[in-house]
Amino acid sequence: MSIHINHNLPDKTPLPGTFRAALCDPPWSLQQKGDLGAANHYDLMTDERILGMGEAMQEIMAENSFCFL
Repeated sequence: MSIHINHNLPDKTPLPGTFRAALCDPPWSLQQKGDLGAANHYDLMTDERILGMGEAMQEIMAENSFCFL
């Protein structure tokens, strides 16, 4: 029997500590500045800005969880 846990409040904000896994694909600059790179399509995030997502991620992630970057 599977148990579904609602991960969002009615206003769609994530409930703290409920996510066991997250996949993050921020627009970072690693090898994305050439003719076909992402920089030609949208703004890229600096490493500092990506690292700045840590507090928000820690808030919504459960203990012993995974964040794939």
